[in-house]
Amino acid sequence: MMGEFEGAAVTAVYGGYLLTRNLSAELWGSQVLGSASEIRMVNANIVHQPFPHWRISPFFTLGVGHIFIEPKATLADPGDRDNSIGHAGLGLRAYVTDNYFIRAEVKDYKIFTNRATNEEATEWKIGLSIFF
Repeated sequence: MMGEFEGAAVTAVYGGYLLTRNLSAELWGSQVLGSASEIRMVNANIVHQPFPHWRISPFFTLGVGHIFIEPKATLADPGDRDNSIGHAGLGLRAYVTDNYFIRAEVKDYKIFTNRATNEEATEWKIGLSIFF
């Protein structure tokens, strides 16, 4: 999948396992290439799809993970830039055939830092998914 994470290009891959007709568990890996830093993320999600039999079906996701930020500048010590993250999101699946669908989603991330305030980020992605 491809999209945007706070204004920077993001590329992501995921694998999922259908637990029930409505719930699935997913593991994600993402790479964000920004002008000031390179970001890698790993996430685990639970996805709820209330209407799995619809051709265009909404879904909701909730998950946790870890973010690794590598600043491109080396002028100052960037400090600890590896943080835990949590996210919530929603999206649509549009089935092309029985085993192929287009997936579009938006996620709101909360980045838990060791500073006085946490950070927030928004991500959107779209891509083709295959299942068997």
